[in-house]
Amino acid sequence: MFNKKRSGLLVIILLLSITLAACGSIKDDVQGKWESVDNENLILNIKDDKVVGTYTEKVEGTTNKKIIKGKLLDEKDNYIEIKMEGITKKGKLVPNDNKLMFDELEFKKVD
Repeated sequence: MFNKKRSGLLVIILLLSITLAACGSIKDDVQGKWESVDNENLILNIKDDKVVGTYTEKVEGTTNKKIIKGKLLDEKDNYIEIKMEGITKKGKLVPNDNKLMFDELEFKKVD
């Protein structure tokens, strides 16, 4: 009887560990390079907890590149909070398949 309990407990632990290993975090899901669906000149690069937003525009033959940095914050149920330099309010990153929503902006995965 003791062996049956031990075997049952072992099976439960094994199933739980497999389930937890299969579930990735939102932080893992948002890693990589993302391009805005509406504006291909707007790119988000996310590595670990660092975020770099790059916007490139051409004006009269001159290319201007603007960079804003940010940081991933707290992970919630279906999104992760993000804080960008110079912006007072926190944003939300919501991954969905190969899409990423940054508040109302939609991004697609490019690598």
